[in-house]
Amino acid sequence: ELAHLPKVIGIKECNPCLHPLTEMIHQIKKFRSDFYFFTGDDCNIFSSLLLGADGVISVLGNIIPQELKQFL
Repeated sequence: ELAHLPKVIGIKECNPCLHPLTEMIHQIKKFRSDFYFFTGDDCNIFSSLLLGADGVISVLGNIIPQELKQFL
């Protein structure tokens, strides 16, 4: 529903299950190619990016920012 609001440009999904994120990406990108998806689950950063997420809003990034930057 949020994707239909023009001032909302993205969403952060923190569910450790990747299925909801994958479904949202596939459904919303059909009508909003300018909508961004971020994961907030540090354990699934790479999996989320491979499934189409645009980035990460990370807890680890607040603790070890340089290390996470190098890792990504």
